[in-house]
Amino acid sequence: MNNEELVSRARVAMQHAYSPYSHFPVGAAVLYKDGAVIEGVNVENVSFDATNCAERTALFTGVTRGYRKEDVAAIAIAGDTDTFLPPCSICRQVMVELCGYETPVYLIKYVKTTAAHQSKVGSSCFVLERMRRFVILHFQKQQVGERHHQQQMSADAAEAKVKGIPFGFIDCLVQACDECHQIAG
Repeated sequence: MNNEELVSRARVAMQHAYSPYSHFPVGAAVLYKDGAVIEGVNVENVSFDATNCAERTALFTGVTRGYRKEDVAAIAIAGDTDTFLPPCSICRQVMVELCGYETPVYLIKYVKTTAAHQSKVGSSCFVLERMRRFVILHFQKQQVGERHHQQQMSADAAEAKVKGIPFGFIDCLVQACDECHQIAG
C-alpha cells in the first residue's frame, strides 16, 4: 500500500466518526507491516473524558488483533481542517507506547475545491512526519512505579519550561524550528 492509499483510507474512515458534540470528525488509518490496515474514528461522549480519538481507536483495535509496536509501519490522521491535523497529547503518548520512534505519520489537511465539495471524501494533501517529532518528553516504561517518578516528571516539566517547550510535545510540528529540531534530534 502506498502513502496516498493510506491517506485515502483515513479520509474515508472519517465519515464514520461519531462526533455529535464537536461536529469535528477525525479518521485514522494504521498500516501494519503485514499489509493490514486498521481504521479508527473519533467516538465522542457527552462526558468529554470518555471520548476516544481516531488514532487511539485504530491503535487499540490493532492491539486487540494481536499487533504490537514493532508491527506498525505507518499511520495517517485526517480531519476537515485547513491545516495539517496533529494528534492530541494523549494520542501522542499512546503513539509513543504503540508505534516505533521512526514510524511515518501522515498529517492530512482538507483541500477545498468545487469538485471536492461535491464528494463526501473530498481531496486532501498530506505531509510526512516521524513519530519522534511529536513527543520529546514523555512517560517511559522505566519511570512507571519508581519512587522518584513524580520528582523526575516535575524536573522534566521544569526543564521543558526553561527551554520554552510545552511539557510532553513540541508545538511546531510540521516545520520545526532549528531550536526544536536540535532538542528533538
